[in-house]
Amino acid sequence: MSGALRHFDSAHGLINNDVFGACRDSAGDLWFATKGGAARLRPQPDPEPRAPRLLVTAMRVAGRQLPVAELGLAAVPPFSLPAGGFEIEIGFGAVDLSPGADLRYQVGLARNGDGGEWGRPVRERRAHLVGLAPGRYLFRARALRAGGLASVPVEIAFTVTPPLWRRPWVIALLTALAVALAAGLVRLRLRRLAALQRVRERIAADLHDELGLSLSRISMLAEVARRRRGAGEDSDAELLEIGESARELIGATSDMAWALDPRRDDLGALLARLRRLASDVFEGGGVRWRLVAPEGCERLPLGAEARRHLFLILKEAVQNAARHAGASAVEVEVALRGDRLAAAVRDDGRGFDAAAELAAGDGGGLAGMARRARELGGSCGWSPPPARGPASTWRCRPADELGTRYPGMDMRSPRGRIGANVGTEPPGRRGRRAMSGADGRIRVALVEDDRRTREALQLLIDGTPGFRCAAAFGSVEEVRRGYVREGADVVLLDINLPGIPGSDGVPLVQEAFPGAVVLMLTVFEDEGRIFRSLCNGARGYLLKRMPPGRLLDSIREAASGGAPMSPEIAAKVIALFSRIAPPVEPECHLSPQEVRLLQLLARGLGYQPAAEELGVSINTVRNHVRAIYEKLHVHSKSEAVAKALRAGLI
Repeated sequence: MSGALRHFDSAHGLINNDVFGACRDSAGDLWFATKGGAARLRPQPDPEPRAPRLLVTAMRVAGRQLPVAELGLAAVPPFSLPAGGFEIEIGFGAVDLSPGADLRYQVGLARNGDGGEWGRPVRERRAHLVGLAPGRYLFRARALRAGGLASVPVEIAFTVTPPLWRRPWVIALLTALAVALAAGLVRLRLRRLAALQRVRERIAADLHDELGLSLSRISMLAEVARRRRGAGEDSDAELLEIGESARELIGATSDMAWALDPRRDDLGALLARLRRLASDVFEGGGVRWRLVAPEGCERLPLGAEARRHLFLILKEAVQNAARHAGASAVEVEVALRGDRLAAAVRDDGRGFDAAAELAAGDGGGLAGMARRARELGGSCGWSPPPARGPASTWRCRPADELGTRYPGMDMRSPRGRIGANVGTEPPGRRGRRAMSGADGRIRVALVEDDRRTREALQLLIDGTPGFRCAAAFGSVEEVRRGYVREGADVVLLDINLPGIPGSDGVPLVQEAFPGAVVLMLTVFEDEGRIFRSLCNGARGYLLKRMPPGRLLDSIREAASGGAPMSPEIAAKVIALFSRIAPPVEPECHLSPQEVRLLQLLARGLGYQPAAEELGVSINTVRNHVRAIYEKLHVHSKSEAVAKALRAGLI
C-alpha cells in the first residue's frame, strides 16, 4: 500500500462519471455502478516512474534571438558577452504524458565556481538574467514531477567579459603607470627640494661673499678712520671708501633680491636690469652705449638660476669695460640664434690676453664668468679683434644653458696690477722669519682675492703702531710666483681663493715665507674647512667679522708663539675633536697650573686674558705653554688643546 489517492473518470475508461455504487469481488476487482451500466477496474501495479526530459526551447542574448531547434536543445555550447546591462533570457520545458502529471521547474546560477544552489520549484518556464558582473557562469535548470523526481539538469556555460579598464593587463598597466607617476612626482619633489637647497646654499654663499666681506671691510675702514681722526690725521679717504663699500653692499643686496623674485623669470626682466646697469655705469663717464635685443623676446621664460648667472656675467663684462678698457663706445647685444640664447658686449677700448690672464691667475673675474657659463651648460670665451677691444663669447639654450659673446676687459688696474708683491728681490735672498722686522714692527703678509678687503687690511695694519704690511697677494699662485724683499712674521690667508683654495695652499705659503705663522682669515666656519686648514699647518683660524682690534691682538698673539682662534672656531674645534675616538696616549705629567692654563685656552682665551685669570705675568704663561708643548709633543695651541681633550687631561 502506497497510501496514494488516485482519481479515475471517463478518461480512464469509466462508462459514466455518475457513479452511485461500488464493490469489490473475491478476485479483488472493483465494480462501479453508473447510469450507463456497471464498470469493472482490475487494479494493476503502478509502473516505475520515469524522470521527465528537460530541453532548452529558446535563447535570447542582448536582445538577439539565438537559433534553437524546434524540438529544443539538450545542450547549449558556451558563449561570452561583454558586461554592462545586457539581458539573457532562457526558455526551457519538459514533456510528461503520465496521467495527472504536474511538472515544476528549478533553476540555479553559479559564478566562478561558487553558489549555484537550486531555487524554489515554480511553474514558470523562463529565466531572465540581468546585470551580471564579469566572470564565468554556469546556468542550470531541471524539471520536477509531483513525487519529487527530477530530470537531468540542463547546463549552460557562458562568460561575461570585463570592460577594458577592468581587464588584468589593463589593471597591471594602470598600476605600473600609477607607480611611475608616483615615482615621477617624488622625483619632481626631490628635484624641487634640491633646487631649493641650491638656492639656499647660493643665498648663504652670497651672504658670506658679498655681505660678509663688505661689512668686514667697512668695519676695518671705520677702525682706521677712527684711529686717524684720534691722531689728528685726515680720514677722508677712508670715509669715501666706506661710502663706496656701502653702495656696493646696497647694489649686491638689490641684485640678490632681484634674482630671487619669481616675477622676474623672463628675458624682459633681464633686459630691463641690463639697461639700468648700463645707464648707471656708462652715462656718468661719458661712454656711448646701446642695448640691442630682438623684438617680442621679452616674454621668453628664463629661470632664476639662468637669469642670475647671465646677469652677473654681463655685469662683470660691462663693469670691466667701464673700469679697465678705456672705451668710448660699448654695445650690449642679446639675441636668439636658433634654439640658443646668445649675448655680446663689445667695446672699442684696449685689448688684453685673456689666456695669459687666466693662466697667471690674475683674471678672477674672467674665471668667474667662465665658471658661471659652465654651471649652465654653456661656454664663455674672449676674442680681441685687431683694431677693437676684446669680445667675450658665451652660448646656451634658453633658461637652461648660457651662451653669450662678451667683450673682454683689461684686468689691469690703472694703479698697476693689484696683489703684486712688495719688492723684487729674488728668492735666494729670502731670510728666515724673525719675530719682527728690523724696526721692531710685526710684519704681516696678506693673501686675499677681494681687492677692497685686501686694501682695507693693508690700511688697518699699516695704520696701527707696531704692525707693517710686508706683502699683499690675490691668490696662492701669486705667492708662488712672487719675489719678496723680506720675510713675514704672520700670514693672513683667505680660504675662498681663485685657483688653489687657501686651506690647501697653507704648505705653499709656508714654503714662500719660511718660519711664518699662517692664520686663516675667512668668512667660512664649517668644520670641514677648519679641520683641513689646521691639518695642513695653519696655526690659527679667524673670522673676518671679528672686531679689528681683536684681529690685531690675534696677529700679535700669533707672532708671540700663540695660536689664536675666534671663540666660535675654538668651540667647533673642541666639538670636532671630542667626536674622534681617543687613541692610546702616553701618560703626561702636567702641573695643576699647566692644566688650568689648558682649560682657559680651550675656552678661547688668549695669553693676556689667561695670565690675568691665573694672576701671573704673560711671560709666565708663555713659559707654561712651552712646557706644555714639550710634554705633549705638540707645536700649536690647538694641537695641545685637542691632545689634552683626547687624553682626558681637561
